[in-house]
Amino acid sequence: MRAVVRFQFPTTTMSILFRTLRRPATARAFSTHPSIVALRQVDPASPQNATDTYFVRTLSPGYSSCIAAKDLKVDDRIGSTVGTVYSTPTRFTIQMALDKHVEIFGGMQYANHHCNPNASFLMSESDPTVTLVAIKPIAKGDHITFDYDTTEWDMDEKFSCNCGDAACRHEIRGAKHIGDAETLRLLPNFSPSVMRSLLKHKLVQG
Repeated sequence: MRAVVRFQFPTTTMSILFRTLRRPATARAFSTHPSIVALRQVDPASPQNATDTYFVRTLSPGYSSCIAAKDLKVDDRIGSTVGTVYSTPTRFTIQMALDKHVEIFGGMQYANHHCNPNASFLMSESDPTVTLVAIKPIAKGDHITFDYDTTEWDMDEKFSCNCGDAACRHEIRGAKHIGDAETLRLLPNFSPSVMRSLLKHKLVQG
């Protein structure tokens, strides 16, 4: 017997998801679409020099944070880096594909988790270039954050979140473990790898 599908999106939304995964693995694959699954498009006029947009502040021994060095608007590029790809995750990797994890550098590795973040990573399943973009206006001095569940499908090590936001999920384990309503809310920011797993395991089970 086929497994019961947990939830279903409108046909148009599903087709957008599938088209996204079939596109060439470049930043252009994230072009904006006027729907709930609109994927983030980097403003080509936004600053590209990371030192102009952010810096790293040590908050306590062993704990640092990526901080905005200037006011940023939605879709501004915060920074880009070519990472190192590993077959297993490390402390500073984000999931690039099912068996690929890219370690990021340049200070962006200190963008910490938040359940209602102000930034998101753009990446592909084949190119280790990773770009961090603003998904909300970010004021100078603000902590730059992203949602770890948007880049990780199933974490080996879960952790507790105390971000204090009304949307806080409290326990972060990867996109595989979040509810349907939260999955819908996060759709615009999922990485291609997580989107692929989402389609396979949550939309077309059976």
